[in-house]
Amino acid sequence: MNKLAAVLTLGTAGAESFVQGGTLSLKWKDCGDASTKGKVTGLAPTSLTLGKKTRVTGAGSVTEDVSDGKIAISMKASIIKKTFSGDVCKAQTFTLPLGVGSITYDGVKCPVAAGAVSVPVDILLSSALPSSLAKAEITISATSTSGDKLLCMAITTAPAATGEFDEFMKTFGRTYASVEDKEYRKQVFHKNLEWISAENAKGKSYKVGVTKFADLTFDEFKAGYLTGYVPTPKNASLGVFHAPVDFVADDSVDWTTKGAVTPIKDQAHCGSCWSFSTTGALEGAWKIAGHALVPLSEQNILDCDKEGGKCRGGSMEQAFGWVKANGICSEAADSYKCQDQSSSTCTASTCAASSGTCSKVIAAGDVTGSTEVGQTEGALEAAVTKQPVSVAIEADKTVFQHYTGGVLTNEACGENLDHGVLVVGYGTDAGQKYWKVKNSWGTSHGEEGYWRIERGSAQQGGECGIRKGAVYPSVKAASIVV
Repeated sequence: MNKLAAVLTLGTAGAESFVQGGTLSLKWKDCGDASTKGKVTGLAPTSLTLGKKTRVTGAGSVTEDVSDGKIAISMKASIIKKTFSGDVCKAQTFTLPLGVGSITYDGVKCPVAAGAVSVPVDILLSSALPSSLAKAEITISATSTSGDKLLCMAITTAPAATGEFDEFMKTFGRTYASVEDKEYRKQVFHKNLEWISAENAKGKSYKVGVTKFADLTFDEFKAGYLTGYVPTPKNASLGVFHAPVDFVADDSVDWTTKGAVTPIKDQAHCGSCWSFSTTGALEGAWKIAGHALVPLSEQNILDCDKEGGKCRGGSMEQAFGWVKANGICSEAADSYKCQDQSSSTCTASTCAASSGTCSKVIAAGDVTGSTEVGQTEGALEAAVTKQPVSVAIEADKTVFQHYTGGVLTNEACGENLDHGVLVVGYGTDAGQKYWKVKNSWGTSHGEEGYWRIERGSAQQGGECGIRKGAVYPSVKAASIVV
């Protein structure tokens, strides 16, 4: 067996006589059939600039060694059809008709061992591309003397100089103060797209894509959204929880399906994640104790908890203590106002009037204390089996800025805790264990506001440090179950 095949289908749509400069976006799919021995897992980058040589690399895996073969490249554009051929193991350049450009195939270093494989191709298209040739199909395939198939990739392209960024602005309601600012944000956006493309091409268990943070640099994202968790000395009033000796983890737990989790919220441009993790854990504990599920007020905590730092951060363990002593309002009675870190509602030193006078859903004394969770997998699993648990993770990694789904693995993060979230369950997907995590960045981020983080790490703090700061509150049971 030995065949290497990668199919690249290039197509642009243009209604004008020439497509002048600009960027082409690339979309790909695996086009292999039942007899194809390999699988395509990604392509990077997913855009190229007219007039600029771009290295496009298809990534995938093969089940058998590749030692030799033939490569064939065919181009179809308008009425033009052209086919080139050569040795799969040797580099060569193919000149496209009518001065459209060229394709340089680097060749693979034969023999290629079974496993991961990449196919690099340099594409150079004219900076002024005739519209009649702008829509094209280019097929690149390589076959061994035995004729076995290995990989098949189909790629389509379209002008992307403005389209994707305009769509981003529309989707997330973006406006900019000046033309210069918009142009800068567009450049940041396209740079992020390049990173997204390269990351997805690695074939990880998670995917990244365009989120509401796609026009921010990583430093801007980190400064604006990852300043919310500030560890405090461990002093949970009810001690440390460890898994019972006879504890056996369930196959899955999901408090969102048991009515103990309120809808996803959005902390906006404020380092207030700690208050959202606090209310989420209290909402779940309160419901499980027999009370009604009521969204609680993060604003109440931010305004009145003097030990917390408002948008500058705080800790869930400390906030549980404040609610124990003071109670907490409902979100309906005292809605969230800290949309911007510079807002007076987030920097005021006094407790807001509504927060100080509203009727408390949880009264002073209804929270009986908080419990730390031992830093073992079993301890956190056992705790989450009982109720949603507040945790902190390290989220100051680029993958969190652009995460759109899948299971985040430990290689994507570290253990320097900076973001408070809520574990609402756990499960297994295609053999991969995960924690289900409720975040506070709105429903447009992640999996409709939720993350899945790998479960089962042998390292002390767990994936992204998720076991290092776990804590949950205890509340008084209702006298009449709701």
